[in-house]
Amino acid sequence: MRYRRPGATPAPPTGPTPARTLEHVLQSIDEAVITTDARGVVTRLSVVAEAITGWPRDEALGRAIGEVLVVEDAPTADATFRALVRDATAAGPPAERALRTRDGRRVVIAPRCTAVQDRRGEVLGLIVAFRDVTRQRLVEQQLRDGEGLYTTGRLAATAVSDLDPLLTAIAAAATALTRELAEQSAPYERAARIREAAARATGLAHQLQTFSRRRAAAHAPLDVDAAVTAACELCVTTLPGTTELRPRLAADGATCVGDAARIEQAVLHLLLDARDAAPPCGTIRVGTTLVTLDEAACALLGHEVAPGPYAEVSIGDDGDLGARGPGLAAVRAIVTDHRGALHVDAQPGRGTVARLFLPLADVPARAAQPPVWSPRVTARFARVDLELG
Repeated sequence: MRYRRPGATPAPPTGPTPARTLEHVLQSIDEAVITTDARGVVTRLSVVAEAITGWPRDEALGRAIGEVLVVEDAPTADATFRALVRDATAAGPPAERALRTRDGRRVVIAPRCTAVQDRRGEVLGLIVAFRDVTRQRLVEQQLRDGEGLYTTGRLAATAVSDLDPLLTAIAAAATALTRELAEQSAPYERAARIREAAARATGLAHQLQTFSRRRAAAHAPLDVDAAVTAACELCVTTLPGTTELRPRLAADGATCVGDAARIEQAVLHLLLDARDAAPPCGTIRVGTTLVTLDEAACALLGHEVAPGPYAEVSIGDDGDLGARGPGLAAVRAIVTDHRGALHVDAQPGRGTVARLFLPLADVPARAAQPPVWSPRVTARFARVDLELG
């Protein structure tokens, strides 16, 4: 038993205070945590919350939580606080929310809100814990796209088995016509085009069958410019009369290792997306060049690509809708199979540019050191116009 002299001041407690212990626990957990008072003013902010929101702790404390967590579907800071209170008091799983960080990034979070209440049930504050699930949701969406594409391929393969004999008959009839008509005449040229279109349609049908059966595609040296040229020749026949296609190819005869038919198919998908997005009297720009992807560029692309020389295929349009449709999932699958990457840059008012990066098997001697690719400034070689007959 300890005795204290009457009137003596008690010794201050030793060890951490409850407030310091709470702060230490808050900063140690791997989730983002923000606490507020009854008015929705931020009272605590964890390190992870700083990283996700972009708000330093010293600047966030004392602000309304709606200023720190800028929810896209909440027009005001008060609306954000009310929505979080509803989440805290509602039953069922929490709804995911899209945020705009302080530096303008779009982040998807899965918040778990807990209301601190007194005995009468009045809200004294909120505890909001959340994680950044943006990349997780993106991967899940890509998996769903891939599954849908695979199902579509299986259905298409069933139809191909019925279409294949019809295409063969069309090609045979067109070939017979070319033998009966005089060369260089207009009917002969039309019959020759029918024969060529039927042959290409047959090739695409066989690609659908290959995809549906998940067979490994044959990989062989391919000329990048030649594959892009073939895709442009297919696309140009589908363009409206007011849309212009401007191919400028400068891959300098560089070769990649892959399936030429699948690369042609990937470029064609992007061309058709650009055609659909381009405004009336718009322009579709197609280009090839050689670039170097360094470690920073590979990290930015977000694909499992290795630093080194690459062939870049770019397809740009003047539309504001960007690359879209199931074709984009197919393009991503094709470039991934070729150890390459896909990058889409869509800016309102400035159009969309989709870029394919394919690893080079052979770098021409005159381009032994291609420039390093940057998302802002992409150096290019002098380009040569491609004439489409």
